[in-house]
Amino acid sequence: MFKSLQCIMLISSMVSISLFGGKNIGLTKEIENRRECIVCSVNSSVAEDSGEYALGYTDGFWVEEDETIYLLKSYGNAVLEVKKNSRKEIPLSAAALPACIISDENNLYIYDDILCELQIYTKQGELLVRQKIDLAKDYVKNLVKIKDGIAVLTYGGKQIPVECQSGKLNMAEAEHIPNIDAAGFDYAEYIGTDEDGTVYSVHTTLVDNCSVLAGEMTLRAVTAEGVLKGSYILPTQECVYLPGQYVHVMDNGNIYLLIPTEETVEVRKIALKESVISDLSVFSEAAAALENKYASDVRSRIRSGLACTEEITMSREETRQRADAMAEYKWTLKKTHTLTSKSEKGVVLPREIAFWKAENADKSSWSVEITGIPYCWGGFYALDVGFGGKTFQQVVDNKYVAGNIEPKGNYKYMTAGLDCSGYVSAVFCLPSKKNTGALSCLGSKVSDVRNLEQMDILVWPGEHIIFFYEWIDDATMLVSESNVRNGKVIIHPKTLNELIVDKRYQMRSPW
Repeated sequence: MFKSLQCIMLISSMVSISLFGGKNIGLTKEIENRRECIVCSVNSSVAEDSGEYALGYTDGFWVEEDETIYLLKSYGNAVLEVKKNSRKEIPLSAAALPACIISDENNLYIYDDILCELQIYTKQGELLVRQKIDLAKDYVKNLVKIKDGIAVLTYGGKQIPVECQSGKLNMAEAEHIPNIDAAGFDYAEYIGTDEDGTVYSVHTTLVDNCSVLAGEMTLRAVTAEGVLKGSYILPTQECVYLPGQYVHVMDNGNIYLLIPTEETVEVRKIALKESVISDLSVFSEAAAALENKYASDVRSRIRSGLACTEEITMSREETRQRADAMAEYKWTLKKTHTLTSKSEKGVVLPREIAFWKAENADKSSWSVEITGIPYCWGGFYALDVGFGGKTFQQVVDNKYVAGNIEPKGNYKYMTAGLDCSGYVSAVFCLPSKKNTGALSCLGSKVSDVRNLEQMDILVWPGEHIIFFYEWIDDATMLVSESNVRNGKVIIHPKTLNELIVDKRYQMRSPW
């Protein structure tokens, strides 16, 4: 019953979940220069007969303050305890389908989806309590941490404290969860509240009116008074999960995200609280400082001919139409477009294209419709411009490899698509492809982030360039870019939290 409700809310992606073994790799590293790091990774490199613990499909997790991690083995009736230098399997002797987990200093609290009961175990696996939970017409959605212990979160929007000794619900203390404003999004879900009263929620924008929540997910932090403190785009294309069970907020404001794929299960930490923007001037001041830093270099590049000094003759609306057309372009991907052996070494296919290649690995020929020109490192093949006057469609018809997300070396022979600067060059119909350093000279600087207008650019010389479209809210903008993460030209939200971390972006207006 509960699984059918949950399936309606599954986040779709380009990966599927399979059974896999696991070996913990204790590590912490930054991901793409964002405030995001891997706390641990359990992978499938260990053979099934090696004696290692097999994780299998996981439907929930919990992280303690010392970053000890508990991963549910939903179809193995066990919990995998992962520490930095050790791990062990804790059996759940009474479980049928464990769906939610929380721990405290001594015990594990498990909600079983089939038995509709809360089970309490010691961390050695001893069963202490089995308590049936009957909520009449409501259903258990998740277990959440509250100030004095734990609580049951229901689909009806109630938060009911649990008596940790008996497992009984304290109905008299039940509270309604904070009202989450979903304005501008199709769906919103409350995740938790930290010790400062900041409320965290996950907001989703649907794609193509899907019956499941397929699309971008944004983590938002809002004060108790309703003031937006910051937001962060979650990497939904890498995982399949229920927000309430696979995203947890701790008292200190750190957020942990569970990402299961076919090859690994990762737990990532997102330090959103450390990157909250309370004043938009922070971004503007950083951009102004960069303009001054690059001023002498710009003059040097103009003298040497390495700067982009062309005037943009199209209107903002005309350039946006060109940008949209490349993001929305539909073309046919065939098996011949995935044969990387015919190109130079080092080609890595974009995620979506790699997915279709794997899905059709046993077929001699196949085809599928794709939307968006793929990301291609050093690439410059668009709808009506390209290297040698050739277009994207012309080169894919000539069996070029569809994209390359490996950003090393130079452009790889016979790869088709656009990198970030190739995309901007094509949108502006420049006579040749310019790099991000050259494009950082384009037009004039914008001094205040609040003054950005449609099709202005945010550029990090030597790294990345983005088109600004419009503001979604005080801390989130709609942008268009060609990036490695999405593997194609895409129109999507991007938060100032993501852009401000490195403080490398200048703001330029080509008009």
